Amino acid sequence: MKLKIILIIAFLYCFTPTIFSQSKFSLSAGLGIIQSYGTAEGVEIGVRRVINDNLGFQLTAGYYYWGKKQDLNAIYIPPSNYDTHIVRKMGLLIPVRVGFNYVFGNSNSHPYLSVEWAVNYITNDYYNPVFATDAVNSLDRSYIKSTKNTVFVSLGFNMGYSFCLSDDFNIVSGVNWQTSQFAQFVGFVSGIEYKL
Repeated sequence: MKLKIILIIAFLYCFTPTIFSQSKFSLSAGLGIIQSYGTAEGVEIGVRRVINDNLGFQLTAGYYYWGKKQDLNAIYIPPSNYDTHIVRKMGLLIPVRVGFNYVFGNSNSHPYLSVEWAVNYITNDYYNPVFATDAVNSLDRSYIKSTKNTVFVSLGFNMGYSFCLSDDFNIVSGVNWQTSQFAQFVGFVSGIEYKL
């Protein structure tokens, strides 16, 4: 319930033009990669409201997908007579981040630092081993797949640089780090920002 209230307040704060001037808003979209149990690729969109010359409030959402088989990792369960393990494959990650953005300097091109709180939705595919022996006692392994969906919160930082293209457009590139008790993510995002 608290999460819904926070997201509604953030949405109203960002999108109420009768209270805030539209010229203080910017929209962004970009492509990114995340490293955590393998590499995921995805997209992000965001909205930022300028509070003063150096401080802003931002809301960002993304979609990342782990699609490569080499990104499987094994969780070993001892003790066992065989190489018994459960394989976990990260499926997709949908982060929704809210935070404050600080711009260093007053020029059109500038470095920035953000402190962000995120709600993350992630899917994990678990492959549990099933063993069978044939007539000559050779061991064959197959897996039963199960999927687990998890929602968790994380805290992180985003730092990067905004390159001015024109009065209305910037190219934004940054490194994002998020951590929680469930997982840690390090990512790189590059995209374009449009000032309304």
